[in-house]
Amino acid sequence: MAQSLILKQDAKQTQNLKQNHLLMMLPQMQQAITLLQLPVLELSTLIDQELEQNPLLEYDTEQEQRTDELLWLERDTQEPDGDEAKIEQEINLDDADFAVLKQLDEDFRSSENGDEYTPQTSEDSKRKTFQDSSIVAHTTLFAYLMEQAQTAFQTPEELRLAEALIGNFDERGFLETSLGEIAALNNTEIPALETVLQVIQTFEPFGVGARNVQESLLIQLAAQGKSDSLEYLIVAHHYDDMLHNRLPAIQKGLKQTYEAIEKAITEHISKLDLRPGAALREQQIRSIVPDIAIKEENEQLVIEINHDSIPGLRVNKKYLRMLEDPNLNVEAKDYIKRNILSAKWFVKNIFQRNETLQRLAEFLITKQKTFLTDPAGKLAPLTMREVANDLGLHESTIARAVANKYVDTPRGILPLRSFFTNAYVSEEGEDLSAQTVRNAIQELIAQESKSRPLSDDAISKQLKKQGIICARRTVAKHRYELGLGNALQRRKYGKA
Repeated sequence: MAQSLILKQDAKQTQNLKQNHLLMMLPQMQQAITLLQLPVLELSTLIDQELEQNPLLEYDTEQEQRTDELLWLERDTQEPDGDEAKIEQEINLDDADFAVLKQLDEDFRSSENGDEYTPQTSEDSKRKTFQDSSIVAHTTLFAYLMEQAQTAFQTPEELRLAEALIGNFDERGFLETSLGEIAALNNTEIPALETVLQVIQTFEPFGVGARNVQESLLIQLAAQGKSDSLEYLIVAHHYDDMLHNRLPAIQKGLKQTYEAIEKAITEHISKLDLRPGAALREQQIRSIVPDIAIKEENEQLVIEINHDSIPGLRVNKKYLRMLEDPNLNVEAKDYIKRNILSAKWFVKNIFQRNETLQRLAEFLITKQKTFLTDPAGKLAPLTMREVANDLGLHESTIARAVANKYVDTPRGILPLRSFFTNAYVSEEGEDLSAQTVRNAIQELIAQESKSRPLSDDAISKQLKKQGIICARRTVAKHRYELGLGNALQRRKYGKA
């Protein structure tokens, strides 16, 4: 019965129209988003990568760079057959393109007969040598410690255990994995690991191999020859009291004066490294280079977008002349044309990035003029949505534009993100930024009595007297963001 029912079903073909809204992210759009959120140093690195990938681009050592035109391409990139629309549709590269590029490079560099496919000039060779010599290999903490282990340990077994231990160090250089777990995984005994670990704890940077911050501080003090010092005793026997600034307890236990204890903490212990392995972490330390400069000239604020780290580029004319060669195959010509178009999009997206930063800076000098020109000026509350609405951009575009970027102002070098803060309302109804509230808290703490520091509740009441409504818990949050301890931790003993 069931079978007959199935056989009676008729297969019918129907057509349905269904409309879906899909956002197709073109490669050019993805590139524009990436360039917008990069700070200037990382942008310079990306330009170097583009130079390696696109053989038609090269450094422009002859032309002066202009602020309104980052790269000089238009005069060198006229399509000979006007087929730009077709090229744009084929901008994506595939394996065949790279095969063509490889052949072009071989032809371009191996020719020595002086025709249009000339080899690299001496200037090109010098530039490449300089670029190659500028590459810095960053040594990891693991590699640095293993180099020392090669000379410190004599047997293969000790070296094997050293590698097992060092491989479990975190980015600070600390060993958080238990020795029991490492012993079980490496088929050894805990005493053998402890012996090897004691040797590793003598390696540079001093303080690595510790199980916690306290042990790391003791290792560093011992390396300085201070095993019998007051600071060593404080860390070894009164570590918790030191963290909570309980100097009377330390004085009672060690029979020392407040002055001696405070000197040991401020002049010796506080200068030790809490993250000894971080100096050799794999990530490169990021330098702060402002993307925007706001200067005061003739009582007017002037904006300068940083172009110094962006190299001038131009199209390699040798490849352009190859398009005029009637013997050049179609694949090679199409590849060159697509790279011309790719270069143009790269130029356009960099220009668009800097234009967005220019517009953002123009808005800031209007909105935050008092803060920028007056040393005592307050930062006005400002949200990214407000800027986006004014500039006719999406809020996410503003977020990408301010990400990881700095601005050089008359008030110093500041994160671009710091100009965007939530609003507080004073008793008079005046809008105040969160940064203004933090500045007020920091000023109160700086002026407080060191022997009787203000509690968070007392700071809240002081702010209210200034017309700033800020609850105790909010004060605690801002104080933590400023890196300031609580009243007990800020207290200085033996001084008024």
